[in-house]
Amino acid sequence: MIGTNWLCGIILWLLGLDNSNIVRYFFLPDAGGSARRFPPRHVPAHKRNNVVDKAKNDTSRRRKQERAVFMHVKRHPQSYRKSLSRSAALCGLVAALVALSTHSAMAGCAAPALERSSLVVIGDPIAAVCYRLGVAPLAWVGRRSLMENGDVLAAASETLGCPNAFCGPRQEMALKRIVELAPEKLLITPPDCKYRPDLSYEKPLKLLKEAGFQPVFIDFAGGPEPAVRRIAAALDRAEEGERLVQTYEKGMRRARNFMARVPAGLRLAVVAGTFQEATGKSFLRLEAAGGYSDDFLLKPLRAVNVAADITGPDVKIEKGHIALRSLEKVLEARPDAIAVTGDPLPVFRAMAETLAHRPDLATVPAARQFAVYPLPFYAGTDPLAYPEVLTRWALALAPFEPAK
Repeated sequence: MIGTNWLCGIILWLLGLDNSNIVRYFFLPDAGGSARRFPPRHVPAHKRNNVVDKAKNDTSRRRKQERAVFMHVKRHPQSYRKSLSRSAALCGLVAALVALSTHSAMAGCAAPALERSSLVVIGDPIAAVCYRLGVAPLAWVGRRSLMENGDVLAAASETLGCPNAFCGPRQEMALKRIVELAPEKLLITPPDCKYRPDLSYEKPLKLLKEAGFQPVFIDFAGGPEPAVRRIAAALDRAEEGERLVQTYEKGMRRARNFMARVPAGLRLAVVAGTFQEATGKSFLRLEAAGGYSDDFLLKPLRAVNVAADITGPDVKIEKGHIALRSLEKVLEARPDAIAVTGDPLPVFRAMAETLAHRPDLATVPAARQFAVYPLPFYAGTDPLAYPEVLTRWALALAPFEPAK
């Protein structure tokens, strides 16, 4: 309430209403809206009468001050009218500055205007391409949590769960919803989940065909270029699709130039950090060898995942990751660099704590050169974002230029 009072006071000052009662009403917390009108629940019963009386007095004083505002405007209408144009200009200037700063802050993540289409998408790569084409399907199946624009797309269209749920417990509900939506087009790509290689759309596809749908299959195995062109053609956006393909090819050429600078054989650890604001707890997970980062990033960069060297009875791999209590085992594997995905705060904190307890690990290349880089995680959900992700990883791992 105090913040609101300050804002109202500034607006009235712009209007020229600087009456002392008004200023006191808006700027003094004990005279304005922050005064308690009703007794709080924790007040004992024998003290509630005093609280109620005080609330009544505060309400009476507030009404008097509100009347002072009204009388000031009524007695000085000319001053009010003159100040109105000045305040309008000032408020317009403030609004323009706020809009400009908001636009500047959001320029990097501005979302395209999405147009709803009579379409259902099964597969996050197709959903990501639709988003870049400015199309929002009626509903889609995909790994929303792994998509950069998953939340934006979910706000524009209905989500039917991830591929695991679509093939399992939510299959019947999702298929029933697709039939209810009755889309004109149904685009589908095979599931590609490293953690569930047994997933198959065979059963839901059979049921959809029996319901009268003719799914259009989109295969990204041959690269994103033909897949993007086919999706764009299905959505009558061939020109926009060609621009996306050209941008992708240009980004890949740039990424390869930076990849050539990365020395082969770098030992890398990929650590994901999670911080829970509600509890203040931090969690660390080391990506196991053979995961998404190996396939999409480490292999193209000719790097080695040190997670293959971390073994033991207490090492358990769940969904492609190994839970960590500290970075001690990671540093003992002597990585040349550590890629930090997710929240970097827990990883940086764990790094400092581990080195404080084990100063001998400060000689590890990643610690000695402070080669700990926050980098984006990539799981193949958005093929058109791959060049940018690959470029960032290559830039992080490229050797430093000699000092001049």
